[in-house]
Amino acid sequence: MNQFIVASAFFLIFSWILLQWVANERTHMTRATFTEIVETHAQEAREAGYFTPEIIDAMKQDIENDMDIPESEIQITATDTPKYRQTSFNDDNLISYTVEIPIKRVIAMSSFFGNQDKDHYWFPISGKVASELQAPR
Repeated sequence: MNQFIVASAFFLIFSWILLQWVANERTHMTRATFTEIVETHAQEAREAGYFTPEIIDAMKQDIENDMDIPESEIQITATDTPKYRQTSFNDDNLISYTVEIPIKRVIAMSSFFGNQDKDHYWFPISGKVASELQAPR
């Protein structure tokens, strides 16, 4: 009977290790996909001179479609007024953005361990890009 109990405990521990590795890989892929989407739309904003409502809506749509994250859970703070390209560097003319999404199911078997409420975190991506929009003459 003791051998059965010990074998069951080892099986549970090794199962958790395998499942946690899978959860880590899924989290990594989520973060990589999210980073790619945000960087793509940041380059569009660079060309437009700011994050237009169309760019923000397209970014939300891509995140929702590719990552199954509801639009209501996506938080975006970005420059929404045109910035123009300058001949010399000026930090005030950079287009800034912060996009956050929740990453859920980080811990394998979290309900088994009793901390299912803490099984998520917010992943932000922040950055600045220089505008390529030419100033009107």
